Amino acid sequence: MSRRGVLLSGLAVLAAGGGGVAIGALQHLHTAELPPAPAELVAALAAERSLIASIDATTGGSPSVRAALVHVRADHAAHQDALRAALATYRPAASASASLPPAAALHLAELRAAEAQASTRAAARAAAITGRTAALLASISACEASHAELLA
Repeated sequence: MSRRGVLLSGLAVLAAGGGGVAIGALQHLHTAELPPAPAELVAALAAERSLIASIDATTGGSPSVRAALVHVRADHAAHQDALRAALATYRPAASASASLPPAAALHLAELRAAEAQASTRAAARAAAITGRTAALLASISACEASHAELLA
């Protein structure tokens, strides 16, 4: 390889490395400009993850209960996706990705109580904030209430 080829190759490597550093710095600046995530959103995501874990640990009883659990779990997965999308507009929260301890299987009455409690908590979170986030949490609260009735 000629001297010119070596110099051009070195320059290309240096430019690529510098570009990577610049992109990383710009991403850090963009993240630093985002506001912190509201505690209500972070708590709502943790609650959905916990409910999903409880449903996954619960085998259900009759075929109709198992079928209901499939639909309830799908709703919770949709809630989780919506909350993650809402949280993406804020500075990443460290606790949003923390792992959960294994959930215990719940009896139907316990799962119904957990859904009713989740509805109440989501409503309280919605009342504590405003805008689209409040509407999202209010919608989740209503859905959790319907789960409690479905599991009655």
